[in-house]
Amino acid sequence: MNDHVGSGNALVVGATGLIGSAIVRRLLDTGWSVTATARSPKAADWAADALDGARVEIVPDLLEPGAVDALFEPTPPDVLVSTAGLMSARGVDAAKAIVDGNLTTTTVLLDACVRGDVGRAIVFGSGFEYRSVF
Repeated sequence: MNDHVGSGNALVVGATGLIGSAIVRRLLDTGWSVTATARSPKAADWAADALDGARVEIVPDLLEPGAVDALFEPTPPDVLVSTAGLMSARGVDAAKAIVDGNLTTTTVLLDACVRGDVGRAIVFGSGFEYRSVF
C-alpha cells in the first residue's frame, strides 16, 4: 500500500474535531504543511497532540468579515479541507444558527477558494444531516 498521499500546503478548517484532527495528523505524517483552525485556544489545547506540527489559527467565527480571507494570506493553500459545522442549536434563532454554521460558512470558504485559485476543496458534512435537534 502506498502511504504517500502527496504534499503541499493544506488548510484544515474544523481541525479540532474528531475527523478534522485525524486529517491534520495524516496530512502532517505524509509531508504536508498544515494550517489548522480552532474556534478557541481551549479547543486547540484539547487537540494539541493531533495539531502538533501544524500552524494553528484561532478563528472564533468563520462569518466574521475578513476571518477566512486572512487564512488565505500570504499564499492560498493547495487544498482546503473543511470539517467545520454546527451540530445543534436551540432557541428562537436555532434554524439560522444551523444554516450559518453549516451552509453559509461553507459558501464563504468556497468563495475564498475561488478568489485564491485553490485547486481542491474537500467539505465534510455534520451529524446534523442525520438527525434533527429541534
